[in-house]
Amino acid sequence: MKTIGIIGFGNFGRFAASHLKAHFDVCVCGEGNVEADAKKAGVKAVSLDEVAACDVVLLCVPVQSLESVLENIEPHLKKDAWVVDVCSVKQKPADLMEKSLPKTVQIIGTHPLFGPQSGKNGIAGLQIVICPIRAEKAAMQKATKFLSDQLGLQVVKMTPNEHDEWMARTQAVAHYVGRAAKELDLPQAPFRLATYDALLALRDLVKDDSDALFDTIQNENPHAAGERKKFESKLAEIGKRLESRKAAVNKARKQP
Repeated sequence: MKTIGIIGFGNFGRFAASHLKAHFDVCVCGEGNVEADAKKAGVKAVSLDEVAACDVVLLCVPVQSLESVLENIEPHLKKDAWVVDVCSVKQKPADLMEKSLPKTVQIIGTHPLFGPQSGKNGIAGLQIVICPIRAEKAAMQKATKFLSDQLGLQVVKMTPNEHDEWMARTQAVAHYVGRAAKELDLPQAPFRLATYDALLALRDLVKDDSDALFDTIQNENPHAAGERKKFESKLAEIGKRLESRKAAVNKARKQP
């Protein structure tokens, strides 16, 4: 595997290229003219057809755009090429790739559990989920070895549905809270509270995420809505308990 083509050269595509160019000849394509960004990143901007003809094709596009991208690259894929996605949900991309791609290619789902912000100081020791979708054992072993030995990542293997269930309980709820903290426009306080600093840190981790990424995490994961409802229900319960205790205290104060 000598060449890797990245489709989608937004925040994560550029971030991925910066870590992969030491190991592959990297070429990229994306919406609009990405030549200047590619040159700055030290990689080559080419056409979609050329990217699709690489040994490894890395799909850094929103899941909402994935079906049309797969249709466009399918005629240009090499036999035995690897097609790898990095979507924040896994079952839907897995189904689309199995349906759309020829049986001659290896299909591997991944979800790097980090991004440009959380990985700005390096990615060694961070986690990545890997899902065998339609991949031979040798391909999975080779992919796992590269991710762990060359990039220093902790590899977690699971099925697409297992991934989505866990992400709904963790990522979806955390991003939901982080988005609320961002939209509240929380101020810097004149004093330091560890709990408030933690909330600001969560806000800062997600503040640069696009609406497309947020929508993917919340709307494309079939388990996310249920977890959000549990969270909202628990907040409502806490609010009711607070009001009940407040009412009890006020009542006790009024008694002679």
